[in-house]
Amino acid sequence: MGLLPIGINSCFEWRERRDIRQRSSQAIEIARQRVSFLTDLMQAYEACAVEQLDAMRQEIAGDLQKLHRDLAKTLTRLEQRSSPKKSNPERRNTLQRVFLAYRPQGAIAWTLHILYYMLLGLIAMLIFVSGCEPGGTMCQAWTMEEFWAYFPPLMLGSLVILGPPMLAINLLAHRSDRAARRELRRQDEEREQQDQARHTTTAIADTVATLDHISADAPHHRPH
Repeated sequence: MGLLPIGINSCFEWRERRDIRQRSSQAIEIARQRVSFLTDLMQAYEACAVEQLDAMRQEIAGDLQKLHRDLAKTLTRLEQRSSPKKSNPERRNTLQRVFLAYRPQGAIAWTLHILYYMLLGLIAMLIFVSGCEPGGTMCQAWTMEEFWAYFPPLMLGSLVILGPPMLAINLLAHRSDRAARRELRRQDEEREQQDQARHTTTAIADTVATLDHISADAPHHRPH
């Protein structure tokens, strides 16, 4: 029950991120289409009368500037959501997954890794202490007979007692790692969308500059 608020909050955050990604993708696609259309339209209108050309230029320039502001807002939301650091999630081999031999991502993953290695250390300590002489302070070397007589049952007992919690922690650590890597990939995708949005805003600015140039040259055109 204590994890229920965390789960609900995660669902809301996921839905909000999905909505932002959808809106940004739609805005970028619409911007590309409109910039392409308006650029072609202005090229076609260069031969129009001066009065018509000036009115059309003002209308199209206002539309482009509004689109520029909308894209700037979308870009700001994406920058607030994503980290400035470029992520590069690495692949995990079997040995790394079994012993959690990789750098964890996030506070939860760090906590799980620490607990896992504490349990491993506890198993090692139990084996070491069990190999000591009863009532003594120094450990003696095991003979082969003593090794096969004491070590397998001791190892089995340690795994029976500490194995289930270690397995649970290992699985939770993997789930946390996968979630962190998915988040890193999502941030990379959002950064790519930011680059696309910046490219589109640059195209809009170039188009507005072209419109201003056409407007400045408009008095030299002759009505057809």
